[in-house]
Amino acid sequence: MIKDERFLLFPAFLWAELAGVLSIIPQSKHAPMFEDTKINLRGESLLVDCRLYNDLPSYEDTHNMSLVQRLMLSALYTKHHNGYLRELHLDKLFNHSEYWIPPFIFHLIGEHVPEITEKIYSFRHVLYERRIYREFADENPDYMQLQLQRCISYWHAYNRGKYPDKESFPGVEFITSFIKKS
Repeated sequence: MIKDERFLLFPAFLWAELAGVLSIIPQSKHAPMFEDTKINLRGESLLVDCRLYNDLPSYEDTHNMSLVQRLMLSALYTKHHNGYLRELHLDKLFNHSEYWIPPFIFHLIGEHVPEITEKIYSFRHVLYERRIYREFADENPDYMQLQLQRCISYWHAYNRGKYPDKESFPGVEFITSFIKKS
């Protein structure tokens, strides 16, 4: 039985690396909050909906981490309650093609942080060219529809003035491009 649900955000082959990452993350007064939204990643069932409250680890604790561990740390912090930290760590994932990264990026597009939505949208052509994003969309059609519905809800509630047509809203356009072409 897994005692720390954060392991369920990553494929099992990364769990040894993740243990090292989790060991340097400062304790938080608040436990991570998980929802039961699950995705499939190359046959593994993983959790995707989580909110973390931990402070950042110190530079001294992170400077000897492997590239994979640094990417995992950034992936985890895309789940942080602070939108600025989510965006900072999102930036560190764009240039990497590990197959476990797309769930972290697709999840952010369904949250209402306009700066993050627009940043992901600005990388849409690069991400679409990476097969792992299309594979993820193909493997998770229900999740992609859920993210599309979230984007439409945020458009309706907050963005109708800026984007009168929902199809022009960056989050909707991004998700739709993967649903239609996947």
